[in-house]
Amino acid sequence: MKVCRGKVLIACALAFCGLGFAAADQALCAPVLKTIKPRGAQRGTRFTLTLVGQDLAPGSELITTLPATITRLAPPKDQKKPESELPFLIELRQDAPVALYPVRLKSEDGISNLILFSVSDLPEIEVEKEIEKKDRLKGTIIRDISPPVVINSELGAAEQDVFRFNARMGQTLVFEVEARRMGSAIDPVVRILDSTGREVDANDDAPGIGVDCRLQYKFPRAGEYRVIVHDSRFSEQEQNFYRLKIGSYLFSQGIFPLGWQRGKDIEVTLFGGNLPKPLIVHPPLDVPPAQRTAALSLPVKGTSGGLPVPFVLSEYPEILEPAGKGPVDLPPDTVVNGRISEPGEKDLYRLAVKPGERWLFEVQAAGLETTRMSAYLGIHDGSMKLLASAVDAAGMNVQTEFSFAPLEKGIDPKTLFQVPSGTSELILSVEDINKSGGQDYAYRLRATRKYEDFSLEYMTPFVNIPAGGNAVIPVRITRDSYFGPIQLRLANTGQDLVVEGGHVPGNMKEGLLVVSARPEASRHAMRDLEVWGEGISSINEVIWWRSVVFGFVTQV
Repeated sequence: MKVCRGKVLIACALAFCGLGFAAADQALCAPVLKTIKPRGAQRGTRFTLTLVGQDLAPGSELITTLPATITRLAPPKDQKKPESELPFLIELRQDAPVALYPVRLKSEDGISNLILFSVSDLPEIEVEKEIEKKDRLKGTIIRDISPPVVINSELGAAEQDVFRFNARMGQTLVFEVEARRMGSAIDPVVRILDSTGREVDANDDAPGIGVDCRLQYKFPRAGEYRVIVHDSRFSEQEQNFYRLKIGSYLFSQGIFPLGWQRGKDIEVTLFGGNLPKPLIVHPPLDVPPAQRTAALSLPVKGTSGGLPVPFVLSEYPEILEPAGKGPVDLPPDTVVNGRISEPGEKDLYRLAVKPGERWLFEVQAAGLETTRMSAYLGIHDGSMKLLASAVDAAGMNVQTEFSFAPLEKGIDPKTLFQVPSGTSELILSVEDINKSGGQDYAYRLRATRKYEDFSLEYMTPFVNIPAGGNAVIPVRITRDSYFGPIQLRLANTGQDLVVEGGHVPGNMKEGLLVVSARPEASRHAMRDLEVWGEGISSINEVIWWRSVVFGFVTQV
């Protein structure tokens, strides 16, 4: 952060896809992916991946990080709509890591949206529901399965999928659903029934995986059992897919710390779940700025089972919570990784301040979905008088005369605060709002003078501008703590491009840039661009901020 006198510039840079020029009379319809079939596969297998959507031109290229050999196949001749399906032959490597991989399609007209594909190390089956519609009139369909297995299926409104299997006495199986982590809109529930129809175990939201569900069950007797999957709200969703994993594998339910500074080294502990003991890993954090998280996999041999755990990356210095029960010094613009180790515990931090200073305080916890903590943040003076507070309840901020307007609603505490007169230090308190605690009640605390802030997100991965024509660049704005007008600008345009528009009124969350290519622009030219946002804060200080987000560079 750079602070100077004069006009305040609050800037956010966004790196995005390369930009191609096409002939002026060419129709530009970037491909749109609606779904892919299947949604996942076992490593070391060969299968046909079918992309379903609009404007899927034959000859298009599959853009993905899948560790696989990819061969383009001819589209089906009998498909009802032209350019609605494209098949590819995928041969996954035997050593392909269990993880989620992005899949996109690149044609001469642009790059599609992103869909996630899941690689497992278990046998997989696909539930074909279209052929079962007539049978559903007869009642619930029960499908026989044989664990270990991954089941790919979908859920309609008020629908339940029922699977029947046999278990041995003393056998232990993990039942895990991948849905929201892959972009599905359902909130899955998994239930286990014995042969009499009695529910013996169930799970809705599991620690460490957000609203997805997971349980481990040891069968007390041999026999027939059933596993049921349904949406917790029995709602109708367009993206209604899920993957049910059943097998014997290790998983963790917590990590500490929850994140660290990009490019630095840190010892991370994975614990809980069914791990016999905590495991230590050193994640590789020297990654590009576009990568916001690192993936933590269990360092174990044999079946990997579950997906890697996301580990947050920041651009700030980071420290671990110092030992001791009294208030500990909090360095400004530094992320403190702490933990509420016992029920009712309250962590205290001392921050040196000056009267009139304006601060942004924030805690990351439940919103990361890798901790069970729902955070409460208290702001006190040196005598522990409460001046302001923020809670993890839909972003509700309790404000006093010393603090400013509440921020946008969110799942974690964040509040703006101005230091009152006569105050030279503040005490920040962090605790779980339910007075709970334990090793998986971790959080990240930051205090910064970067008082007003926003970030930008490019809403499509690619823009294609015809020579002599124009294209629109839509930009989404996340207003963390700045709500004034913003002017969007485009860097790296060179002599070929002309940029217009970009003014975003206060409180608006979307903006548009119109980019025109001069008639003499070179066809198929490729260029990296950056979108910048500039705003004027409520005080005359210069604040400079830059953030790079995901983008794909392509040549058309």
